[in-house]
Amino acid sequence: MNATAGEDCDGAGRSEACNDDCTNSSCGDGIVNATAGEDCDDEGESETCNVNCTASECGDGVSNTNAGEECDDAGESLSCDDDCTTAECGDGNANAAAGEECDDTGESAICNGDCTAAECGDGIVNETAGEQCDDGGTEDGDDCSATCQLEGSCFENSQWQPVDCSTDTWVWSSDRTLAPSLSEANDNQVLWAGCTHAAAANTCSLDGTGWVSTETVVMSGCGDDWLHITDDSTFNCGGHDGDVVRRLALGNNDCYDY
Repeated sequence: MNATAGEDCDGAGRSEACNDDCTNSSCGDGIVNATAGEDCDDEGESETCNVNCTASECGDGVSNTNAGEECDDAGESLSCDDDCTTAECGDGNANAAAGEECDDTGESAICNGDCTAAECGDGIVNETAGEQCDDGGTEDGDDCSATCQLEGSCFENSQWQPVDCSTDTWVWSSDRTLAPSLSEANDNQVLWAGCTHAAAANTCSLDGTGWVSTETVVMSGCGDDWLHITDDSTFNCGGHDGDVVRRLALGNNDCYDY
């Protein structure tokens, strides 16, 4: 080694510690030293060379942002896809290590929005697959059929439409003797919704669910027969004759012909 001549080292040729120009070998010095195990040396990370002087390739275990890698776990992992992008349901890359059964960048006929395989009975309503409901089972007679279609007397019934609002008080029993409570009025088909002169919609139920008739009726005989029902109490009708009301059914199988 001749320091006067500017040599850092001289191994009579390239060695692990000495470059062939007699400078000390170090990853990042811009000189590729194969003897030191360097595949490349671009004085830092580049598109083709990792910061540790190995050739950049997705799956090599070194995350190289200059090569467009968001991560690199030497293959698919819980947080990294096998294309070196961050694993996320909806990215279009089915990542089994992250628990994904499929990934169609959103809901498809065969894949749910949570990246599980779509199947009637899985408890996830997949409209793209033609499901109207999915209660987690495949039995008929429970409002959702074995093929995940809605069932019950209210569905596709031209006399009834879904409730579209909620109200604190404005539902009625039209027979205070026969049906003095919400459930009894529903069971006896004498439950009604609406209160026109109080500017309340007649398409509401107490909880915002259920069905109302498409036909409206003008209330009469309020003082004699009708009972005003709330969540926890009842009141006399008191001057609501003339209100336009609709029949109200609480459950999907509670609709009837009128």
